[in-house]
Amino acid sequence: MQKTSRGRDIAVGGRRLALTIRENLRATRMTLRIEPGGKSLKMSVPTGISDQEIDRFLHRHHGWLAARLDTLPKAAMIAEGHFLPVRDIPHRIERTGKLRGISKAEMVDGEWILTGGGAP
Repeated sequence: MQKTSRGRDIAVGGRRLALTIRENLRATRMTLRIEPGGKSLKMSVPTGISDQEIDRFLHRHHGWLAARLDTLPKAAMIAEGHFLPVRDIPHRIERTGKLRGISKAEMVDGEWILTGGGAP
């Protein structure tokens, strides 16, 4: 049962992250979650918790949050010529030159190549 939801941005380890704060009627404590990919945060709080208490909670857990965000894998650059890990094996990205088509991975001259459609 959600009562209210509000959001703001916070700075953690040189990143600006969107924080969604949800008051929950059944919550008995504050919880903080990192959303998949580390692009945003969600916080559940009991009803009636003040913004000052939320700020103190975030300040106390800033180090924990920064450490967890540092362990997340860095986003891969998806562009022609760059490498993208597929099952922990680097694949060089190449375009086929066609607008549409099937992407495929294949070994070419001892190197894994990931080819796919996409006009330049």
